[in-house]
Amino acid sequence: METIRKWNEGQELMFTVDEEPPMLNEWTPYENVHPPHLDGYFLPESADFRLVPLGGNRTRLEGTSVYRNRMWPSGYWRLWSDAIVRRVHRRVFEHVKRLAENPS
Repeated sequence: METIRKWNEGQELMFTVDEEPPMLNEWTPYENVHPPHLDGYFLPESADFRLVPLGGNRTRLEGTSVYRNRMWPSGYWRLWSDAIVRRVHRRVFEHVKRLAENPS
C-alpha cells in the first residue's frame, strides 16, 4: 500500500510506502509461523520518479527510493540490500521502457 504524495502528470510521481507484503513465507509444517527477524529490518519508505525531457523526442526516467536497513553488521548488509534495490530499479525501468517504446 502506497500513498501518492506528489503527482504532476507527465512529469513526476512521488509516493510513500504505508504497508508492504510479507518479506517471505517460511516453509514449515506448522501453521502461522512468523519469525521476528523478518519484522522491521528492511523498510522501504518512499520512491520518486521523474520524466526529464532530453530533446530530440527523447525522455529520461529518473528514480530515487529511500529505505532503512536495520540489519547488523550494517556495512555488510548494506552491500546486499543496495544491490537488490538496484536490481529492482533496473527491472522497473526496463519494464517502463518496454511499455513506452511498444507501439501498440
